[in-house]
Amino acid sequence: MYATSSKKIVFVNPPLAMARRYGLLWQAGGSEPPLGLCYLAGAVRQKGFDTAIIDAQAAGLDMKGTIKAVMAHRPAYIGITAATMAIKSSYELAREIKKAGHGTKVIIGGCHVSSLPEDTLKNCDFLDAGVIGEGEDTIVELIRALDSGSDLGMVRGVVSRHDGDIRVSPARNRIKDLDSLPYPAFDLLPEIKKFYRLPSQSLSGGRGFSLVSSRGCFGRCLFCDKTVFGDQITMHSAGYITEMIAGLKRNYGITDIMFEDDNFMVSRKRLEDFSGLLKKRRLNIRWSALARIDSVDEGSLRAARSCGCWQVSYGIESGCQRILDLYEKNISANQIKNTIAFTKKAGLKIKCFFMWGNPCEDKRSLRDTAGFIKSLAIDDISISFFTPYYGSRIWKDIGSYGVLDGDTEKMSCFEPVFRPFGVTYDDLVSTRKKALRDFYLRPAIIFSYLRRINSMNAFKRLLSSAAGLLSYTLQSDENKSRYLIINADDFGLTKGINRGIIEAFRKGVVTSASLLPVGRHFSEAISLAKGNPRLDIGIHLCLTEEKPVLEKEDIPSLVRKDGYFLKSHRDFIFHYILGRIKSDDIEKELEAQISKVLKSGLSLTHMDSHGYIHMLPGILAITIKLAKKYNIKTIRYPKERMDGLAAWGRFPGFWFLNVLCFMAGRDPDFSSFIKTDRYFGFLNSGHLSIPSARRVLRGFKSGIAEFVCHPGEYDKEAGPYGRWKYDWEGELKALISLEMKEIISSANIRPISFRDTQ
Repeated sequence: MYATSSKKIVFVNPPLAMARRYGLLWQAGGSEPPLGLCYLAGAVRQKGFDTAIIDAQAAGLDMKGTIKAVMAHRPAYIGITAATMAIKSSYELAREIKKAGHGTKVIIGGCHVSSLPEDTLKNCDFLDAGVIGEGEDTIVELIRALDSGSDLGMVRGVVSRHDGDIRVSPARNRIKDLDSLPYPAFDLLPEIKKFYRLPSQSLSGGRGFSLVSSRGCFGRCLFCDKTVFGDQITMHSAGYITEMIAGLKRNYGITDIMFEDDNFMVSRKRLEDFSGLLKKRRLNIRWSALARIDSVDEGSLRAARSCGCWQVSYGIESGCQRILDLYEKNISANQIKNTIAFTKKAGLKIKCFFMWGNPCEDKRSLRDTAGFIKSLAIDDISISFFTPYYGSRIWKDIGSYGVLDGDTEKMSCFEPVFRPFGVTYDDLVSTRKKALRDFYLRPAIIFSYLRRINSMNAFKRLLSSAAGLLSYTLQSDENKSRYLIINADDFGLTKGINRGIIEAFRKGVVTSASLLPVGRHFSEAISLAKGNPRLDIGIHLCLTEEKPVLEKEDIPSLVRKDGYFLKSHRDFIFHYILGRIKSDDIEKELEAQISKVLKSGLSLTHMDSHGYIHMLPGILAITIKLAKKYNIKTIRYPKERMDGLAAWGRFPGFWFLNVLCFMAGRDPDFSSFIKTDRYFGFLNSGHLSIPSARRVLRGFKSGIAEFVCHPGEYDKEAGPYGRWKYDWEGELKALISLEMKEIISSANIRPISFRDTQ
């Protein structure tokens, strides 16, 4: 028998602004309670533990305010819940808690750690343990084990550290009887009347609150992350739900409930029991719920309507049958229309959820879905952008369907982080705006919302939501093409450069890399590229300094006696102008370099060169010939403006390169390739800093730009390249800094890769 701990655990919902959660439609968004934390707090309190909840999101706390609120309790443990988009905020919170120096143990839970347990702890050294899956029983055992110093590996459903390793214990069985759990600790939340509200679409006029009355789903939707609850459905009884609602009404004046279960109406018997209890208790609650198209009938909907249900929401996702079949939704357009028809007949309002930018999406399917929406007799829609999560079945194959922006902070479903092949980001954003505008700016929908107004507060909410919708759907798209390809050169040159490029990529800054086929650590770079398949790869052709792919007898005019290329670009240009280097040798070596990369199994999206040698007359013609032969669609066009000069010594080279670009721009063969509109990279090469980035990006008004960088770690292998006077580590530090992300974000620039342009 364990003794009760006198130490306190504080559960935290980490800081996350409404604008980050809902994007430009944040005014219509809701502030809903962290139900998972309420259940966990109730569970540990029942076992005698002292506990508290800090909901930083609802209270609008920043990181500093959150830390202050948490540490005011002087907890021995904090439990952080984290969805994927809040994982970086959770890491920062853990770091600041540890820096406070009170020996607090930090535990993380939620869908992200359940999907990626080892990675979550690897990515943040300040996390002591993580709870995987359903947490009520696990958190109690975990705290007791931490109290007693027991082996955490003996607690089921936990990821923890042990002697420098990260271990995942066996999975815990699901809780079969949800009614055995104590009621959620709603009393530990910040003031409910002040801080919580339902989304405008889900509010019928009263004071609202959201609940989840069941866990799990029998659906097989390919995009769904089911790592927490899986396929098994467990449910609270009708009596438990009714008592919970009665308490919310009695204690907080709640009159409107939104059930966020995956499928509230999965049990006809429970629904009928619930209906009977609500009538018997005369609670007079208005409620809405989510349901599946294939799990309701007229009888269940009439039973729901009879006890206060006013709205049912269905997940439709797409109006294209091909996409519905890919997702294994097991529904058809006719089935959708029939279900909507008898839902209307039952006297219920209908909200439907759609996703934009699905795998296999194209411009026609977007038009079909927009047309399908207008054909349905529904009252509300929600259009989110398809966002693949780590625990979904589609995750492992997502690269075969399109391009994913791996920045977890954007994974709110309200930013287009995924772009299916053949569709641009502008297509996704503009068609979503039009679909929302075409639906909501209809007289019938406007009057429907006006009829919901029953108080001044409801009127204000409606006015704010309408303003947000109009602002979003009617805003100018003047910046829609401000895209930035952040490309790292010299991938494969040294181990330190390889590490720097991968770190900058994994931290969401670098989007593309140019692979050096003659680099000393080319093989390692190939392995790293394959291990990070979302990193866009091009080729960095080279004819100087390194050892060529071909033997010296095959390309005698290109090499010295020791079998290496000439020592510098100046030497190369001097010999090339004097005619000492044969064009045939150049073509043979460059083709061998391309073949070397392609034989590794990688595909190439772009082509550039070490020292810009591909821009030289004659060599450009060879580059174009090879690019066409190997279907490489983009060639670097390094035409740069005088936006910032690192050293005046680069001024002559700057003008020489721009003259070459002028000549290349008049070449019709070169014009047939995809080129960026702007280029940043020569003037600050090897000396990228926050001030220089701010200078050059300040003048970036429109189009697609390539921003070249050289991140790396300095090691002994970099010694021979010291004459370049590159600050690899300084560039890496600048690239991964919060200031760099702020510069890009505040300028409303979207980082993309070369693959996105093709």
